[in-house]
Amino acid sequence: SVKSQMADCCALWVHAVSVGEVMVAMSLIDKIKQQWPNQNIVLTVTTKTGYQLATEKLKGKVLVLPSPLDFRSTVQEFIRTIKPKVYISIETEIWPNLFTHLKKNSIPILIVNGRISDVSLGRYQLVKGLLKPALGAVWCFCMQSKLDQERIIELGAEASKVEVCGNVKFDDM
Repeated sequence: SVKSQMADCCALWVHAVSVGEVMVAMSLIDKIKQQWPNQNIVLTVTTKTGYQLATEKLKGKVLVLPSPLDFRSTVQEFIRTIKPKVYISIETEIWPNLFTHLKKNSIPILIVNGRISDVSLGRYQLVKGLLKPALGAVWCFCMQSKLDQERIIELGAEASKVEVCGNVKFDDM
Protein backbone atom coordinates (compact mmCIF):
# COMPACT_ATOMS: atom_id res chain seq x y z
CA SER A 1 0.00 0.00 0.00
CA VAL A 2 1.00 3.64 -0.37
CA LYS A 3 1.03 4.06 3.41
CA SER A 4 3.46 1.19 3.93
CA GLN A 5 5.72 2.40 1.11
CA MET A 6 5.92 5.86 2.68
CA ALA A 7 6.78 4.37 6.10
CA ASP A 8 5.20 7.39 7.80
CA CYS A 9 7.95 9.65 6.48
CA CYS A 10 7.41 13.06 5.02
CA ALA A 11 7.87 13.34 1.29
CA LEU A 12 8.62 15.81 -1.40
CA TRP A 13 5.59 15.76 -3.72
CA VAL A 14 6.24 16.46 -7.40
CA HIS A 15 3.32 16.66 -9.84
CA ALA A 16 3.53 16.22 -13.61
CA VAL A 17 0.63 16.00 -16.03
CA SER A 18 2.01 14.13 -19.03
CA VAL A 19 5.16 12.92 -20.76
CA GLY A 20 6.78 16.34 -21.24
CA GLU A 21 6.30 17.30 -17.61
CA VAL A 22 7.48 13.85 -16.48
CA MET A 23 10.74 14.44 -18.39
CA VAL A 24 11.25 17.71 -16.50
CA ALA A 25 10.29 15.99 -13.23
CA MET A 26 12.84 13.21 -13.83
CA SER A 27 15.61 15.76 -14.26
CA LEU A 28 14.51 17.62 -11.13
CA ILE A 29 14.23 14.39 -9.13
CA ASP A 30 17.75 13.35 -10.20
CA LYS A 31 19.12 16.67 -8.93
CA ILE A 32 17.22 16.34 -5.64
CA LYS A 33 18.45 12.77 -5.16
CA GLN A 34 22.05 13.90 -5.77
CA GLN A 35 21.74 16.46 -2.96
CA TRP A 36 19.51 14.43 -0.62
CA PRO A 37 19.80 10.72 -1.53
CA ASN A 38 17.47 9.59 1.27
CA GLN A 39 14.68 12.07 0.52
CA ASN A 40 11.34 10.33 -0.05
CA ILE A 41 9.73 11.60 -3.23
CA VAL A 42 6.22 11.03 -4.50
CA LEU A 43 5.55 11.78 -8.16
CA THR A 44 1.92 12.10 -9.22
CA VAL A 45 1.05 11.92 -12.90
CA THR A 46 -2.22 12.68 -14.66
CA THR A 47 -2.03 10.90 -18.03
CA LYS A 48 -1.65 7.19 -18.70
CA THR A 49 1.38 7.68 -20.99
CA GLY A 50 3.08 9.95 -18.47
CA TYR A 51 2.40 7.44 -15.70
CA GLN A 52 3.83 4.58 -17.76
CA LEU A 53 7.00 6.55 -18.52
CA ALA A 54 7.44 7.58 -14.90
CA THR A 55 6.97 4.07 -13.50
CA GLU A 56 9.37 2.64 -16.08
CA LYS A 57 12.14 5.24 -15.61
CA LEU A 58 11.83 5.94 -11.88
CA LYS A 59 11.17 2.45 -10.50
CA GLY A 60 12.91 2.09 -7.17
CA LYS A 61 13.78 5.81 -6.95
CA VAL A 62 10.40 7.36 -6.16
CA LEU A 63 6.82 6.37 -5.51
CA VAL A 64 4.78 7.08 -8.66
CA LEU A 65 1.03 7.50 -8.18
CA PRO A 66 -1.90 8.66 -10.30
CA SER A 67 -2.87 12.24 -9.55
CA PRO A 68 -5.62 12.62 -6.98
CA LEU A 69 -8.83 14.18 -8.19
CA ASP A 70 -9.27 17.76 -7.00
CA PHE A 71 -12.05 16.95 -4.52
CA ARG A 72 -11.77 18.11 -0.92
CA SER A 73 -11.96 14.68 0.70
CA THR A 74 -9.59 13.12 -1.84
CA VAL A 75 -6.86 15.74 -1.46
CA GLN A 76 -7.22 15.78 2.33
CA GLU A 77 -6.66 12.02 2.49
CA PHE A 78 -3.78 12.21 0.02
CA ILE A 79 -2.05 14.91 2.07
CA ARG A 80 -2.59 12.94 5.30
CA THR A 81 -1.15 9.82 3.69
CA ILE A 82 2.01 11.17 2.06
CA LYS A 83 2.67 14.02 4.52
CA PRO A 84 4.40 16.26 1.98
CA LYS A 85 7.00 18.79 3.09
CA VAL A 86 6.77 20.64 -0.23
CA TYR A 87 4.56 20.41 -3.32
CA ILE A 88 6.19 21.12 -6.70
CA SER A 89 4.03 21.37 -9.81
CA ILE A 90 5.75 21.12 -13.16
CA GLU A 91 4.40 23.81 -15.52
CA THR A 92 1.16 25.51 -14.50
CA GLU A 93 -1.35 23.16 -12.96
CA ILE A 94 -3.75 25.04 -10.70
CA TRP A 95 -5.89 22.82 -8.47
CA PRO A 96 -8.03 25.00 -6.17
CA ASN A 97 -8.96 22.36 -3.56
CA LEU A 98 -5.48 20.89 -3.45
CA PHE A 99 -3.80 24.28 -3.11
CA THR A 100 -6.24 25.35 -0.39
CA HIS A 101 -5.52 22.24 1.68
CA LEU A 102 -1.77 22.40 1.14
CA LYS A 103 -1.83 25.99 2.40
CA LYS A 104 -4.01 25.03 5.40
CA ASN A 105 -1.36 22.45 6.27
CA SER A 106 1.48 25.00 5.83
CA ILE A 107 2.97 23.07 2.91
CA PRO A 108 4.82 25.33 0.46
CA ILE A 109 3.64 25.18 -3.16
CA LEU A 110 6.09 25.83 -5.99
CA ILE A 111 5.30 26.12 -9.67
CA VAL A 112 8.37 25.16 -11.73
CA ASN A 113 8.73 25.72 -15.48
CA GLY A 114 5.46 27.66 -15.38
CA ARG A 115 3.85 28.78 -18.58
CA ILE A 116 0.48 30.03 -19.72
CA SER A 117 -0.43 29.53 -23.37
CA ASP A 118 -2.83 31.80 -25.25
CA VAL A 119 -5.54 29.12 -24.95
CA SER A 120 -4.93 28.60 -21.22
CA LEU A 121 -4.94 32.34 -20.58
CA GLY A 122 -8.39 32.66 -22.17
CA ARG A 123 -9.75 29.78 -20.10
CA TYR A 124 -8.20 31.01 -16.88
CA GLN A 125 -9.59 34.52 -17.43
CA LEU A 126 -13.10 33.02 -17.43
CA VAL A 127 -12.58 31.77 -13.86
CA LYS A 128 -10.13 34.41 -12.64
CA GLY A 129 -12.10 35.08 -9.46
CA LEU A 130 -11.95 31.41 -8.51
CA LEU A 131 -8.23 31.20 -9.25
CA LYS A 132 -7.11 34.07 -7.03
CA PRO A 133 -7.25 32.14 -3.71
CA ALA A 134 -5.41 29.18 -5.29
CA LEU A 135 -2.75 31.47 -6.74
CA GLY A 136 -2.44 33.18 -3.36
CA ALA A 137 -1.55 29.83 -1.82
CA VAL A 138 1.52 29.44 -4.05
CA TRP A 139 4.82 30.26 -2.38
CA CYS A 140 6.83 30.76 -5.59
CA PHE A 141 6.16 30.82 -9.33
CA CYS A 142 9.20 30.02 -11.52
CA MET A 143 7.90 30.98 -14.95
CA GLN A 144 9.49 30.23 -18.33
CA SER A 145 9.33 33.73 -19.81
CA LYS A 146 8.55 37.37 -19.14
CA LEU A 147 5.21 36.89 -20.95
CA ASP A 148 4.35 33.95 -18.67
CA GLN A 149 5.32 36.07 -15.67
CA GLU A 150 3.03 38.89 -16.81
CA ARG A 151 0.16 36.48 -17.47
CA ILE A 152 0.27 34.77 -14.07
CA ILE A 153 0.35 38.18 -12.37
CA GLU A 154 -2.60 39.31 -14.52
CA LEU A 155 -4.51 36.25 -13.28
CA GLY A 156 -3.93 37.19 -9.65
CA ALA A 157 -0.51 35.95 -8.51
CA GLU A 158 1.44 38.28 -6.24
CA ALA A 159 4.20 39.89 -8.33
CA SER A 160 6.73 39.43 -5.51
CA LYS A 161 6.29 35.65 -5.75
CA VAL A 162 6.87 35.42 -9.52
CA GLU A 163 10.29 34.96 -11.15
CA VAL A 164 11.41 34.24 -14.70
CA CYS A 165 13.61 31.15 -14.54
CA GLY A 166 13.65 29.93 -18.15
CA ASN A 167 12.49 26.68 -19.66
CA VAL A 168 13.89 23.69 -17.80
CA LYS A 169 13.06 21.43 -20.76
CA PHE A 170 15.58 23.32 -22.90
CA ASP A 171 17.96 24.76 -20.31
CA ASP A 172 18.74 21.33 -18.85
CA MET A 173 19.71 19.66 -22.13
